[in-house]
Amino acid sequence: MYAPSSLSPSLSSGRLKLFGLVVLWSLVGWTQVSAAVTRGPYLQLSTEESVVVVWRSDEATAPVVRYGPSPSKLDQQEAKDFALKVSAGIEITTTGKRYARLHSAPNGTRQYEMKLSDLEPDTRYYYAIYDGEEKLTGGDADHFFRTHPERGTDAPIRIWAVGDSGKGNEVQRGVYHGALKVLEEDGKPLNMYLHVGDMAYTHGRDLEFQTGFFDMYQTTLRHAVCWPSMGNHEGHTSDGLIQTGPYYDAYVSPARGEAGGVVSGTEAYYSFDYGRAHFICLNSFDVDRSAEADMAQWLKADLNATNADWLVVFFHHPPYTKGSHDSDREIELIEMREQIMPILEAGGVDMVLTGHSHIYERSMLIDGAYATPTVADGVVLDDGDGHMHGDGAYQKSAGLHAHQGVAQLVIGHGGQNLSRKGAMPIMRRVQMEHGSMIIDIEGDTLTSRMINSAGKTTDTFNIVKRGKVNPQIVDNPWTPVGPTVQPGGGEVTGAFELTLTPSKFWLDGTMRYTLDGSEPTMDSARYDRPVRMSALKKALTIRARSYKGEEIDPSLDTVVKLFPEGGAPEKKAKKPAEPTPKY
Repeated sequence: MYAPSSLSPSLSSGRLKLFGLVVLWSLVGWTQVSAAVTRGPYLQLSTEESVVVVWRSDEATAPVVRYGPSPSKLDQQEAKDFALKVSAGIEITTTGKRYARLHSAPNGTRQYEMKLSDLEPDTRYYYAIYDGEEKLTGGDADHFFRTHPERGTDAPIRIWAVGDSGKGNEVQRGVYHGALKVLEEDGKPLNMYLHVGDMAYTHGRDLEFQTGFFDMYQTTLRHAVCWPSMGNHEGHTSDGLIQTGPYYDAYVSPARGEAGGVVSGTEAYYSFDYGRAHFICLNSFDVDRSAEADMAQWLKADLNATNADWLVVFFHHPPYTKGSHDSDREIELIEMREQIMPILEAGGVDMVLTGHSHIYERSMLIDGAYATPTVADGVVLDDGDGHMHGDGAYQKSAGLHAHQGVAQLVIGHGGQNLSRKGAMPIMRRVQMEHGSMIIDIEGDTLTSRMINSAGKTTDTFNIVKRGKVNPQIVDNPWTPVGPTVQPGGGEVTGAFELTLTPSKFWLDGTMRYTLDGSEPTMDSARYDRPVRMSALKKALTIRARSYKGEEIDPSLDTVVKLFPEGGAPEKKAKKPAEPTPKY
C-alpha cells in the first residue's frame, strides 16, 4: 500500500498538522511491506561443487542468492534452481515436482531451497539472500559456507555432534554455548554438524523445530551444514516410509547419491563423503530394521562401494545403553544391535553415534556384541581408556577392515533430563552430565571429546589407524558394572544379611558401600563379609562400588532401595499416552 502522491497546498494550521501526520504515516506505515525472513538462512546437502541454501519468508518473493569470495564481492548469483514449499492457504499456480506443501507451518510461509552449483572444491564462499534487487539478509562475515574437499583428499575434518537436544530451554542453550566456547578457543573451522535425532520435542511439529532447533542454533546453521537423523519424537508427525511431515520439510538430504555413496532413493537414510571419510545416516525408528529389508540391503551396497579410510555412522536408537532406555529390553534398540551392527562391523565401521537415551555413554573398542542381554566377555578388543596420554589410543589397521572394532557413543545428553537405569558392560565411560561432542579426524587419528556446558572436556579418546593390526579378544575385560547387592530391592522382612558380590573384572579389588544413599568413595565402609542388618523401620538406600587401584577408574555404583514390610510406596498409575497430533 502506498500514500497519496499529493495534497492541496491551501491548508489551515490544523490541516497542516494533519498533513504532517499523513506524511509521517506515509514514511512509516504506507510504504510497501518487504518480505521478512522467518527461518534461516541455513545450509543443507553440501558437496564438492554444490550446496543448498534454505530459508523461509512470510511473503512471496523473487528469490535470489548472491555469492562470491568475500562479503563485498558477491559476484555470482542463482535465481532459477530452487524448490518451493508452501504452507496451507497458499495457492500453487505452477505444478511440478519442485513444489510441495509444508506441514503445520504458519499460514503464509514460503520455504525456498536454492541450489548453488558449479562451485570449486574446498573453497569458502560468502552469500546473501535477496528478493529481486532487495537484500533480505546475509552479505556479511557470518554468512558463508565451504564446499567439501575432493574425495580422498587428506583434509582435516571437524564434526560437532548433538543428540536429544530440542527442548528450547536453558539446558540446551548451555550445551550449545559450551561447544561454541571450545570451537572459538580452538580456532579450527567447523566442517559439519551431525544430529542424532529428537531435535524437536515433544511431537516434532513445525513450531517445535523452530524453537528447539532453528532459533537455538542459527549462528552455526548459517555457515555449517547439519546432517540430520530422525528420532522418535520427530516420528510423531513425520513418516519415513513416505518422507512427509515437518522433519522432511526442514531438511534436504541426499537421496540420489549426490554427495557420494550409493543411491538410497529416500531421505530417511543416506550417505555422504567428506575427504577421506564416509558418513552413513540410518533410520532406526519407522523403517524395517531387519537384515533382509531395503535399508539393510542398501547399507551393504553402500559399504561395498566406499573406498574411504574412515567410516562414521549415526542414527537415533542406540544398540547399547543403560541410560534412560535399556537396549536389552526395547525392540528398536535390540534390532539395531542384532540386525544392523553385524553389517556395519563387517564393513569396517569406526564409530557409531546415537541418542535416544539421555546420558553420555562411550564404549571400549568392541566387535561382535550382538547377544541379548549384552555382555563384555568375548567382544572387547581393547579395554583401555583409549586416551593417547592414558592407556593409549585404540589401534586399527589403516583403511577399512572388517571386525577390527568400533567405538559406540550414546550422546542423548544435549538438553533433555538425564537418567540412568544401570551399567552397560561394554561401556568404558558413563557420565550423567549434559554436553555434546567435538570430533576431529586428522590423517590417521580420530579424536573424540565430550564437551560439557561449561566448555570443559570431560572425556577424550583416540582411534589411530596405522599399518596393520591383528586385533585380539581381551580376556576378563574391564567393565563398569558395580557389585551385585542382595537383597536386590523391595520389601524385606525382619533382620537380614546384606551381601555384595563384585563382577568378574573386580574380583581382586575392594568394594565400598554406604547405607545413607551417598556416593561411595575410597573412604566409605569396606565390604569384607556379609553385614548383619536389623529389621528396617524406614526405607534404606544402599550404594556400592568396586575399586581396583588408584590408576584404574572405579566401577559405576550399584543403587538398591529396601523398604520395611508394608512400607513400599504405591506405584503411580501410568499417564495415558497423548494422542498422535494431526498435521
